[in-house]
Amino acid sequence: MFVTRLLIFFIMLFNLLFIKNDLKNIRILERNDFRKKYLNTVFIQNDWYLSIPNINLYKIPIKDGITSDILENYIGHFPISSFADGNVCLAAHNCGYSNNYFEYIYKLENGDEIFYCYNNIRKKYKVEKKYVIQYDDFSLLDNSDENTITLVTCISNSPDLRLCIKAVYEGEFYE
Repeated sequence: MFVTRLLIFFIMLFNLLFIKNDLKNIRILERNDFRKKYLNTVFIQNDWYLSIPNINLYKIPIKDGITSDILENYIGHFPISSFADGNVCLAAHNCGYSNNYFEYIYKLENGDEIFYCYNNIRKKYKVEKKYVIQYDDFSLLDNSDENTITLVTCISNSPDLRLCIKAVYEGEFYE
């Protein structure tokens, strides 16, 4: 009788440990599947990024909005601006954050190329002009009939100023 009870106890313990371990593995699989699905949704379905080869920026993801949470991980898109036609306006940090995507845009020269992709619309722009503006000057963000892209970032040690890069549409690009 004692041996039978001991055997039943060990069988129950074994099953409990085995089932608990299986549940843990299932949770890990579910979490990994979620990550894969999430990453595919963000980076493949949307296909929204910016590349600037002259400053070693390649396929940096863009997200709509310019809140601090967005700019911490993405290049931000000004919601008042166009997504494809007209004036596309983007912002990013240049120092002091974990992702300083526009750290080197001050090095861009006239004629440098900027590649922008939004939902499989691929556009190549060429830098036309640099501006230094006040933080509350939004005139460069106005929409226009001309296809342009405007990049905006802070200027180090000058909290009231912003550096803007304006580039004009050159044509489509192919990867």
